[in-house]
Amino acid sequence: MANWVIRCAEDYFTPVLEYLRKRLLLRGIVHVDETPVRVFKENGKKPQTKSYMLLCRTGNDGRESIVLYDYQPSRSGDNAVKYLENFLLDGR
Repeated sequence: MANWVIRCAEDYFTPVLEYLRKRLLLRGIVHVDETPVRVFKENGKKPQTKSYMLLCRTGNDGRESIVLYDYQPSRSGDNAVKYLENFLLDGR
């Protein structure tokens, strides 16, 4: 049954998430915040080690908000740059 859930996430939720991410990057303002989280059973890490969740939200432009989370096991600034790559390339 767990494989069914994983398969549904890959086949149905991932495309929706990518669609919303593309729509988010087309907006004029994107707010970004990095929040530390603990993952208790992560390969190669102690339970006390922090991982990070990147929270991205559209600005208040009168349209419906888009709020997305992106989990990252490290705090590298490259994570945000990669996630927001097309937004940053637009010169905003």
